[in-house]
Amino acid sequence: MTKRILNTLITVALLLVASATASAGLIVNGSFEDTWTAPTDFVPLPSGSGDIDNWTIGGGGLDWIDTYWQASDLQRSLDLSGAIGAAGGIVSQDIATVIGVDYVLTFDLAGNPDDPGVKTLHVSAPGMTNTPYVFDSTGNTTASMGWVTYSVPFTATSTTSTISFTTPDTSGYGPALDNVDVNVVPEPSTYLLVGLGLAGVALIRRRRS
Repeated sequence: MTKRILNTLITVALLLVASATASAGLIVNGSFEDTWTAPTDFVPLPSGSGDIDNWTIGGGGLDWIDTYWQASDLQRSLDLSGAIGAAGGIVSQDIATVIGVDYVLTFDLAGNPDDPGVKTLHVSAPGMTNTPYVFDSTGNTTASMGWVTYSVPFTATSTTSTISFTTPDTSGYGPALDNVDVNVVPEPSTYLLVGLGLAGVALIRRRRS
């Protein structure tokens, strides 16, 4: 077999790997970067605020964090507990989905270190409502937040799926959220094609040697 054919097979295998492992995320502005206009390092946002592009804010509002503490991705993040004594904030986004298709929601969780302790974040997606995730901010600082990544699988039941985060925390020092995304889970058949492609390349190389 010529070197050109071998190189072609290698290219095909690499393309199969890329198609199996890479997909466009469905969440827009998942790191809460757009559009910052405040002159301070964090700003309280009330329910109904449209300041964070593509996100809907509800509940008792929340704090949009800029440089006040270390983000997990890029520069900005959220504290879901806004004003002291106010109900926990809610942030949500609707995304287009295909009924019956499997997806995975990923997000990074930490906690406001100015009031150390256990912070609770409630996550809602198709098939799950206010599922709790906890983070203990004890020992963390604004310069070292200790972000943890979570992955949550779900199956779409509608052509529009709502991804929502909230907290029962009313202290004003709540769970921190960043780096939210949703991706399609690749079909097992895709991985099979990748495996066959790589196996074919390995076999050709073995025969040539």
